[in-house]
Amino acid sequence: FSKEAAQIIGVKELRQLQRGEITVDDLPERLTARTKTLARRQLTWLRKMPLDRTIDLGVEEASSALSELVSAMRTSAP
Repeated sequence: FSKEAAQIIGVKELRQLQRGEITVDDLPERLTARTKTLARRQLTWLRKMPLDRTIDLGVEEASSALSELVSAMRTSAP
């Protein structure tokens, strides 16, 4: 695996399972904990992002909304 691929949630845990370091019963708890940690980091990152406008993702097509979001991020970057 590449360094980036090894960071995917579940890869570390599956390797630990293969090596016998954890059991199948441990997987749900460990995966849930790692997922929650990632979600907290993402929310922290998003809160620090200064966007001066709201993008309504429910009305536009996904590609259009994504383009608008990327544009907003570029213009508000330091």
